[in-house]
Amino acid sequence: MTLGVATASAQSDRQQAAQLAEDAGAAFEAGDVDQAIALYEEAFRLVQDPSFAYNLGGLCDATGDLPCAQHYFTRYIELFPGAQDRADIEAYLEELEGELQANYTRLSVTSDPDGAEVWLMIDGGTERRLGETPVEAWVAPGTIDVEVRADGYESLRDRRNGLAGLVVPIEVELTELVVEDPIEDPIEDPIEDPILTEPPPERGGNGLGIALTSAGGAALVGGAVVFVIRGNTVSDHNEAVAAIGTDAVTDPVAHANRISSLESDAETLAGVGYATIGVGAALTGVGLVMLMRNGGNESNTNVSAGPTRDGFGVMLRTRF
Repeated sequence: MTLGVATASAQSDRQQAAQLAEDAGAAFEAGDVDQAIALYEEAFRLVQDPSFAYNLGGLCDATGDLPCAQHYFTRYIELFPGAQDRADIEAYLEELEGELQANYTRLSVTSDPDGAEVWLMIDGGTERRLGETPVEAWVAPGTIDVEVRADGYESLRDRRNGLAGLVVPIEVELTELVVEDPIEDPIEDPIEDPILTEPPPERGGNGLGIALTSAGGAALVGGAVVFVIRGNTVSDHNEAVAAIGTDAVTDPVAHANRISSLESDAETLAGVGYATIGVGAALTGVGLVMLMRNGGNESNTNVSAGPTRDGFGVMLRTRF
């Protein structure tokens, strides 16, 4: 019985993929290449058919999406090693490698555990499966948005900024999903105790709430300062990258080391900034709750924080 269900599911996937491929062909005939690519990618997600990969490689090449063309033509050779046009495809891929190295970003993704699926998030909600970790793939420079998925683990999404000619390494550690055991013997409703149901005595004083709110505001300001420093570091990194190949670089090795160091500093500062802002938000939230519980309408605290034209701004106003 189980085998029959699995076979029916496989047939359903193939039928659905065949229909998607037919719709993709119609979209291409109508001149909607982007829709044809999206439909073929959905068909390829369902069934790893080499003909789908070949068509996707050709469509991506026609639109100038070279990383996409390289990905699918490579998959075509992997799925159909005996293809008659293999030599021509491999020659195309070899020619494409030089252009990718000069104008695109190399993405390297590893995970714990290995074998997790890596998906590239594209504008418009489209997803492209890059493979299973460890994965290396060329992507367009700029914002790189990937999601790592594995059965039994929480999915993890990572967004980076990639520059042409550089390698962007992403290392993720997935968190295993915890399945809670159902409660077999639910606890009966407790008997109402008139002593326990009496209202608790009023709590006075806003001292701790004020202290927590103030500490949270200070942490938020500190996080904003960290992001300002990170912005300067990113600017220095971009200026150093722009100077590659110019007369301003007298020692290429030292210059490359400086670029790597600035890149590492920017990532570290981003982590510190997010952590500091997170702590500040938590402290501020707890402090506000205490102020509202203890002071009622006698206190009014307002905190606002967010990106501004000059970076990141924080404002804290408290009235007692």
